[in-house]
Amino acid sequence: MNDESRSGRLVLVMLSGEFLDASLNADARKASSLHGWTIPNEWFEETSLIQMRIEDREADPLYIPWSLRAVVHRATGTMVGYIGFHSRPGPAYLDAFVPGGIEFGYTIFKEYRRQGYASEAIHLLIDWAISNYNIGSFVVSVATDNEISHRLARKIGFQQIGERQDPVDGMELVYVLQGDDLQRFTKAA
Repeated sequence: MNDESRSGRLVLVMLSGEFLDASLNADARKASSLHGWTIPNEWFEETSLIQMRIEDREADPLYIPWSLRAVVHRATGTMVGYIGFHSRPGPAYLDAFVPGGIEFGYTIFKEYRRQGYASEAIHLLIDWAISNYNIGSFVVSVATDNEISHRLARKIGFQQIGERQDPVDGMELVYVLQGDDLQRFTKAA
């Protein structure tokens, strides 16, 4: 199993516990020194997410390969965002939508949006999950007012299958990529 996935412009790098701890403590110098990246301040504002993923990793060491990855621009060595799975495959909360599926989320920092990085990172993450674990169903949940992410999900081939009330993020539309749509997606990559 590979901890990195690469494309022409990006590399997805698994975030270590040490990196997450340094990030949670807003120790930008230490976090940056661990990989040599430039890390935008936006990352250090994600304290709730960082804390949640640290707790997830501690509660279930088998979750670690599914946890957060940095989205790093290869040419500049800049962390342009992050992406990762919410759980291991097949969590009970997805049974009503897609049993055996896996949900992921992503953020591209403001300065780097609208440059195709989100789409490229999604391709890399899905390819990693298929190549290493033969995952066949992927879920993204998007806040109802996030039209850019809705368009991106549909462009990639995700189909809306429902909605749910997230206790943190509010109402979200649930999209799935599986079956023929997933095959078209992997052929397009």
